[in-house]
Amino acid sequence: MPPSPSRRRTLTPAAFPVALALLVILSGCGPEERRGDLDLQVAVSVDPDPPRVGTADVQIRVADVDWSPRNGDRVILRGVRDSIVLTQDTAVGQGAGLYLAEALPFPVRGSWILTVRVEARDGRWVEVDEALRVEAEAP
Repeated sequence: MPPSPSRRRTLTPAAFPVALALLVILSGCGPEERRGDLDLQVAVSVDPDPPRVGTADVQIRVADVDWSPRNGDRVILRGVRDSIVLTQDTAVGQGAGLYLAEALPFPVRGSWILTVRVEARDGRWVEVDEALRVEAEAP
């Protein structure tokens, strides 16, 4: 039975950041796996999306659990296809929690796992695996 209007739960202002973080985490495309400190938040985007054989720019947003941006951390990217590491790079901090790996090479098409490892200055770390489908070169 649905709750009566007088007993309907509402989102309090204090719960909004937590709900937003859960929404972002749960709405990612494709399977994602996390290891490490759950208080470090990582959001990955690739341009073009989906990536094509050649290169793609990868943006990584790094934040604390309350989504306040983190700067000065080390962000390492590793691209694996068929259990072979084909791509590895370190993203460059841009400020405001944004890190960029420009022209990350994707030499072959197929199913890839892009692992993003964030090593925080305070010793914490997190790794996030993003499943990518690299398409053939544009005609």
